[in-house]
Amino acid sequence: NLTTLWLNKIYSEVTFLPPNDQDWLPKLQTLKFKQVEKFNFESNLNNVKTLSIEDCSVDNITVIKLNNLPNLQELRIVSNPLITEVPPQAFVHNPNLIKLELNNNNISTTHSDSLNGLKYLEFLDLQDNDFLANLPNDFFNHVPNLKSLNVSETKIDLSSPAFKSGYFAKLEELNVQEINTK
Repeated sequence: NLTTLWLNKIYSEVTFLPPNDQDWLPKLQTLKFKQVEKFNFESNLNNVKTLSIEDCSVDNITVIKLNNLPNLQELRIVSNPLITEVPPQAFVHNPNLIKLELNNNNISTTHSDSLNGLKYLEFLDLQDNDFLANLPNDFFNHVPNLKSLNVSETKIDLSSPAFKSGYFAKLEELNVQEINTK
């Protein structure tokens, strides 16, 4: 009956292995890691809708194995200073994502297809990625339903082609504070 699992300050590896290849933790909907040294999803967590990875030793988004979370709707990857890139096709196995928080990492690199497959994404937070200066021209092409965007405390130039109006037909909120393009 477990619906929420919060793991905080665990300094050994946490591995999710299903018993006898069954759907493991069938009612789990929320999974939160904070200051967890290492974790591994070796099983599908089919009903998880919210995943939070905060202040962990993650150095690459792809090691999270998001393909094992097919029904994910909210993803928080925050305060992980070793993350410097949003790789191509990073969330392609999570087409139901509505909310994506990538704030307070050290992201400096994105790709034109980093957000590929996220046609339902409504909320994107890139705040406090101090080295994030350039977004590919078509970075927002894959998120036609984006309603809220936070690029505060980055070096992003809002006059760049990535911000052409055609990508923001549904944008309702744009949060821009302390932008330093120098």
